[in-house]
Amino acid sequence: NRGETPRTYTFEIPDVASIRGGEQELVVEGGTSGIAQFELFSTRDAFERGRRAVDVRVTDGVDFDRTVECTLMGPFGGSLD
Repeated sequence: NRGETPRTYTFEIPDVASIRGGEQELVVEGGTSGIAQFELFSTRDAFERGRRAVDVRVTDGVDFDRTVECTLMGPFGGSLD
């Protein structure tokens, strides 16, 4: 947060099966930074060659709005049958 007042950052990850751990919201005091930790889970068939790209949107609802691509590591896909 490069500003002088606290900002609340939210995280949106629309295309994952579930999110566990941590909060999808992070309050960061002015002039400081913060770390948000959470686990993303997806269905087996969403992975291709053990990887899956997901977009994570981070916004403070004021003037910060970024979408970053993250790679999930997982199974090579397909069914277990």
